[in-house]
Amino acid sequence: MSAAPVAEPGTPQPLPARESAAGSTGFAPVVRVRAPGVRLAAWPGLVGLGAVVALLAMSLLASRLGLPVTHVLVLALVASLVGLVGLVGAKLYYLAEHPTYARSLASMTGGMCIQGFVLAANRTIVLGALLWDLSVGSVLDATAPGLLFGMAIGRVGCFLGGCCAGRPTASRWGLWSS
Repeated sequence: MSAAPVAEPGTPQPLPARESAAGSTGFAPVVRVRAPGVRLAAWPGLVGLGAVVALLAMSLLASRLGLPVTHVLVLALVASLVGLVGLVGAKLYYLAEHPTYARSLASMTGGMCIQGFVLAANRTIVLGALLWDLSVGSVLDATAPGLLFGMAIGRVGCFLGGCCAGRPTASRWGLWSS
């Protein structure tokens, strides 16, 4: 890992030198859940929790919007399928953004972009609403807050896993991860 210090213009404090180091930059050991034969890290655990919260929020909002129970159940099924398509979209978007990574064997184990998930999920939810003859506006109204809840919970997993730390900074607002 290499880092270059970044400071706001006009900052009088001297910046540290550019440095390179190898090591782990996550909080993953702190938030690992252990079960017999299973090790679940922060990112997949919190992304899964975000998906569950998104489905619950979508179901509650769909029923509050006056959709019949059968439509809410169909919408939950469509949203579950959308989640799977979104994961494929997240992986494809990452591979398109990082073409050299796509050629390595490690491309099967890591690398996802939320932008790809959102693009694939939005198109799939609209297509699912049209196929099952649901109101597209009501479906989008019911699913948008759940998508944002899921993204917010999943982003905490990104931070704890150390994958989306951002740029190094000398600012007092910067977060430190070891």
